[in-house]
Amino acid sequence: MRSPAKIVIGLLLSLSLYVSVPVWADTKRIELVVAGSKAHKIIHVELAVSRDERQKGLMFRDSLAADSGMLFVFPSEKILSFWMKDTIIPLDMLFFDKDGRFINKFVNVPPLTLTNRVSSKPAIYVLEVAGKTSETWDLGREIHLKLPLTTP
Repeated sequence: MRSPAKIVIGLLLSLSLYVSVPVWADTKRIELVVAGSKAHKIIHVELAVSRDERQKGLMFRDSLAADSGMLFVFPSEKILSFWMKDTIIPLDMLFFDKDGRFINKFVNVPPLTLTNRVSSKPAIYVLEVAGKTSETWDLGREIHLKLPLTTP
């Protein structure tokens, strides 16, 4: 039989290993191409496909590289609404339809706010990137996602 001290040490060791690995470490990542009439941009995104992944999103992240983000993928097109509860960095939110066509965006959305940011038409994809990042892309007109999405 193990001593209570060994059990406690084992539990603490297990907990420290769990806490030291980021929750998003096993998240699927892809290179997403956002294209326009003038240029394209490659963004390294984490996919948020499941309900739990979409609900958590980028909450509690303290930074986000300029060439990275998160792509939320919904099961079907609908009017989508996003807020910034528990999100501690400003973000740009870009909404796209099932064909990857750009719908609308919100730039530099303030963190920790409960104001809903809503797609102006039914959407199936939402791309979140660091605040003001999308303003630096000079893609031209007719912005769209390169589909189909391919995973490694």
